[in-house]
Amino acid sequence: MKMVKNCSNCGLGIPQSDGQISCFKYRTLNKADEDKTSCLFHIETVLEDGVPLLPMQHLLLKEVEIKQRGMIGPLGPN
Repeated sequence: MKMVKNCSNCGLGIPQSDGQISCFKYRTLNKADEDKTSCLFHIETVLEDGVPLLPMQHLLLKEVEIKQRGMIGPLGPN
């Protein structure tokens, strides 16, 4: 079964006190359960020694992944 892509399970999401999630990449506030199926930068939270990586580290991992796929998008040409 595939995991649902939403802001609450994204490594770029930063939980806020009001229950919303702040997106590190896009600097937006979203509902925790907001569907992000079409979000190019959605990345499942990566744990290292049981601790989640920082949002910046998740962003770097995702940018490398996108670049390796040959997708130009927001990263610009090679």
